[in-house]
Amino acid sequence: THYQQYHHCRALAFQADVMKRHGNYKDALSVIDEMKTIYDPQLHSKVLMKEYVSDHCTEIVAASTFWLHHYGRNEEALRLCDHVIYTMLPEIEATELLTKFTVLIPICLTLAKQRQSSNAKKALEL
Repeated sequence: THYQQYHHCRALAFQADVMKRHGNYKDALSVIDEMKTIYDPQLHSKVLMKEYVSDHCTEIVAASTFWLHHYGRNEEALRLCDHVIYTMLPEIEATELLTKFTVLIPICLTLAKQRQSSNAKKALEL
């Protein structure tokens, strides 16, 4: 069911996180791509926040924007930044400051590295 999918999404997010910690960024990006086919922020984010106090799925997707930039996949990184800002971030409550900052920091770094400082500023104002 949709309700139980959030466990699978979170497991994939943690798998990507472990791969990243071992320097396997390309494999982590592949796992994130798989996770994104299942993860629906409107369905899963609030459940993850309630159950685990963080939405590691959104956090790892945001982190992956910087990895994409590092690999020169700049257009993909920018599209993913927009996706996170306009689709995922609104699902996180304004009171969840730590999660918001964990999501916004890599997004702003990616945008700033690609000379998109005005977009980074807009993201912070959301």
